[in-house]
Amino acid sequence: MDKSRVEDFVINLELMKKSKFYHIFNPDGSKIFNCNAYRLLLILYGSIVNCIVVYSALGFFVEMDDALSYTDFFVVIFVMTNFFLCSWRICVFLYNVNAIYDVFSVSRFDFLKSKQCCKNLNVLDDYRDRTIKTTNYFFLFSSIVMSQWILFPLVVIAFTTPEDENGRFQNIMNLRYPVSTYTYNRYYFIFYSIEVMVAIFTMYAMIMPDILLMSLCWAIIAQQEVLTRAFKNIGHEDNSQIVYYEDFKSILGDQLQLNLYVNKSDNYVLGGTRSNQLYGSCEALWKPYMEEDQLFETILQALISACNRDAISGWGAKVHIK
Repeated sequence: MDKSRVEDFVINLELMKKSKFYHIFNPDGSKIFNCNAYRLLLILYGSIVNCIVVYSALGFFVEMDDALSYTDFFVVIFVMTNFFLCSWRICVFLYNVNAIYDVFSVSRFDFLKSKQCCKNLNVLDDYRDRTIKTTNYFFLFSSIVMSQWILFPLVVIAFTTPEDENGRFQNIMNLRYPVSTYTYNRYYFIFYSIEVMVAIFTMYAMIMPDILLMSLCWAIIAQQEVLTRAFKNIGHEDNSQIVYYEDFKSILGDQLQLNLYVNKSDNYVLGGTRSNQLYGSCEALWKPYMEEDQLFETILQALISACNRDAISGWGAKVHIK
């Protein structure tokens, strides 16, 4: 069961929950056959509408009883290309579903643990208000535009007379189904309903990923600003050098933790004076799912290589495996 509270996140989690987009990534949600129910439904829905669009493409390869102008041809190609790009986008999100769910942690108010960072959490409140307002406006505006696109063919048919009586009625995407013009016009509302399904999928795939990406980017920026303010505040209080050192170390730990989540696809984070020298060694030696002794050996080899290339930054290292 999902226990995530909307108030604990900087992003517009309420909108994502209402649209069920968050549920696609949540591993603790409803399940069917031990799989995420919302993810399965999205895959099923996407498969159906993709089959519909592929079937409609057969109209370009069979002889039809109506002619298609060059303008209409390029419009249909553009619409179909946009649809397949939206489908590819959803596939990318589903492929990286676990990594994306982990990045949701960055948007939590309690993500940064250090004392100095906790004193600057008001920054997150400001970003949260702006994020919610902006994403709500974006969702509303996009939904209105998409709704007009879906309803436009009905308005055209109701209030205008077709220029070509032997032509096909205006539809949402005007896909070229391999059927006769008579059959298409006679069962127009069936084809219109089919294109409504395709249009809703396209609308969902265009709007919700954009909202998620915008929200997570703002959350990362907000956390970086909290870290910046925390670093600036070190030394402005009447404390000992030991306390300053501990504050600095805890903030640096938060910084590395944030970098780890942001660079989740790399699965390792580099920081410090030798970071430039470490990149080449880590890229060559690191591989996913290493055992503890393999990881230890890899870190040692990377550090030795970096020390040899930049002796000015110091010599020797301690390796801790958690």
